[in-house]
Amino acid sequence: MGLGPNTEIGPYRIDHLLGAGEMGEVYKAHDPRLGRDVALKILPDRIANNPDMVARFEREVRAVAALSHPNVLGIYDVGRSADYIYAVMELVPGVTLREKLAGPPLSHAAVQAIALQIARGLAAAHARQIVHRDLKPDNVLVRDDGHVKILDFGIAKIDPAGLGGDHPTLYNTMPGVVMGTLAYMAPEQVRGLPVDTRADIFSFGAILFEMLAGQPPFARRSSAETIAALVDPEPADPVAIAAMPAPMARVVAACLAKPIAERMAAIGDAIALLEPDGHGADLERTFAALARTAAIPAAAAARRGGRSIAVLPFADMSPAHDQDYFCEGMADEIISSLARVAGLRVVARTSAFRFKGRTDDIRDIARALNVDTVLEGSVRTAGNRMRVTAQLINADDGYQLWSERFDRDTTDVFAVQDDIARTVSRVLTDTLAGAYRTLELSSRPANFDAYTAYLKGRQQWSRRTEHGLSQSVDLFREALAVDDAYAPAWAGLADSYVTLGIYGVRPPAEVMPLARDAGKRALAASPHQASAYASMACVDALYDWAWDRADAGFARAVELDPNLASAYQWRAMHHLLPLGKFAAAQSALTRAHELDPVSPAIAASRGLAASFAGDAPRALRELELALARDPDSPLLHFFHGVALGTAGDAERALGEFDAAAQLGDRRPELIAAVGYTRARLGDRAAAETALVELAALAGNRYVSPVAIAQVHAGLGDATRALDALDAAAEARAADLVWLNVRPTFATLRNEPRFIALARRLGLSSQ
Repeated sequence: MGLGPNTEIGPYRIDHLLGAGEMGEVYKAHDPRLGRDVALKILPDRIANNPDMVARFEREVRAVAALSHPNVLGIYDVGRSADYIYAVMELVPGVTLREKLAGPPLSHAAVQAIALQIARGLAAAHARQIVHRDLKPDNVLVRDDGHVKILDFGIAKIDPAGLGGDHPTLYNTMPGVVMGTLAYMAPEQVRGLPVDTRADIFSFGAILFEMLAGQPPFARRSSAETIAALVDPEPADPVAIAAMPAPMARVVAACLAKPIAERMAAIGDAIALLEPDGHGADLERTFAALARTAAIPAAAAARRGGRSIAVLPFADMSPAHDQDYFCEGMADEIISSLARVAGLRVVARTSAFRFKGRTDDIRDIARALNVDTVLEGSVRTAGNRMRVTAQLINADDGYQLWSERFDRDTTDVFAVQDDIARTVSRVLTDTLAGAYRTLELSSRPANFDAYTAYLKGRQQWSRRTEHGLSQSVDLFREALAVDDAYAPAWAGLADSYVTLGIYGVRPPAEVMPLARDAGKRALAASPHQASAYASMACVDALYDWAWDRADAGFARAVELDPNLASAYQWRAMHHLLPLGKFAAAQSALTRAHELDPVSPAIAASRGLAASFAGDAPRALRELELALARDPDSPLLHFFHGVALGTAGDAERALGEFDAAAQLGDRRPELIAAVGYTRARLGDRAAAETALVELAALAGNRYVSPVAIAQVHAGLGDATRALDALDAAAEARAADLVWLNVRPTFATLRNEPRFIALARRLGLSSQ
């Protein structure tokens, strides 16, 4: 096209040509409306005249524009003039990584800094299900100050230079659509197969390899030789990788695994390993691919410290496959029993049960959960008979340490559980002296039907949905109708009621007193019910504002069960955080994460706690890492939006709230967050609409007045915000306890009514 200076394309005025390639030309241009220079990309005729490709182009532009991440090149606009279709992008002063690699070798510190920023940009894209497909040094811009920007997420495939020979720079897998650059493509991409985020991870590994070794790992003299090297099972040069500094060598080896199943599963794991602040050391073992790479030292398992175990849900082998609740209950009871073994770390139910029904290699599961042993088994029932098989597996080599089969009557289920727990304890510990105690007889139901109802209740409670929580209440009550002295059922009922209050599903005045009563009944029947102490401590903090009593309750819960992850999480979020004890809260959440390493709820809590503490970089890092692993979690998207809003990135916050809504989360808290954010952007009408929606919702369910106060605060209406907060105090709203640390209410903190309310909650010293 060769457009000259001062040519007008839409509202933009061309300055000069920056570059050209398969997908069009890029010009430096000026936007007179905002007085800024931009990069203007004009599509070539072969694409502009193809309606399908134009639609694809515009769809991808919208998707990338929604990212608004500091390590992704910003997309400002897309439009059509009389003759052209164009996209308007951020103009970044600097050079491509390709140009930078042509100069002196990069220091290891520079490589690490560049790789981290690329990984963070990819993590944000992958969290929105955006796959780059053509990640390479030419599509990475390094600003003059060292800041990195990724460009061309499926949009601007600029022809790179410098590969020489007959090596084609671009490789097409669809007619007319550039899908990648050969030297950086994953094997499945070369074969023309469908690709996902793991193709980008392979390309990322190839870039990191090149930054450290001086050339791409599989680039050869010709395209045919390069293709052969990519599809051949032979891994990347192990000698070159061995010469790289750790942990970069581990990242390279894991990213460049050619079988998809063996490759690093999420780019967030690379971020964890490359972080310079030491967080990577704890997270090194959280992904499966590293288990099979030579770059991992054999001593990795020894660094875990102490013995550790994950108990997986037992497989249902019954003919009707209707014993799912019983199989989960079998594993759950063994977890509870093993938690009593001194010095044994037992992974929480929520993390272990995420691998239910999956066929992953046991060694991969062990490394994902950071344990050195795994217990798995199966249950088969027929009439009143059952067959239980169990096997204990060593994580390092996948060999069995112990296995056994039990053929018993269903009424002997508790004896089988004790036999398994006792044997596992004997295998894992040098002595049983004081290490293992069977469950108290008082915690055992007098009737097997009561136990069955209890197991079904725990299964429903663990789902944490409104329907599941309501069902769990009915099932625990069904168990208690059969056996009124069954302590675990009372404890389960306490957990259900308090969770309904925490999640804002039912009015606190309705469920919190019931939770306290159920907790007392549990402890009266069995004084060693740790979860009952934790639930009652939540009531003390969230409903009674009795902070000292709550502290004692949480302390007693973790004393009775040091492996109870929810106790650490609840103590952090509902006791330490409201009091402004940020360091102690993060310490408790770190312990919860160690016990429950793949829990989205704990990951969300860690990010929110950092956001409330004013540590925006840590908050965003925690949540983006979690989203890279669990992109379909509405909870994580919601809290990521909250953290982005607190960090001042309102537009991206709204994008995350929209993602949470699309995944089925339309809770009052989400509506309020959108209303508050819209208000802060000056969109008063949208904020008022949120208030109307909350009022309508309140006609059908409980809506915390804190949500309403949040929107009024965003609108700058202090009087109505304080009225709503006073109403929240009267309702004993659970989310009111964050009053002093929630950034939403920062503008109200000098108001006399706010100060009086904080004093009423026992927060006046903060």
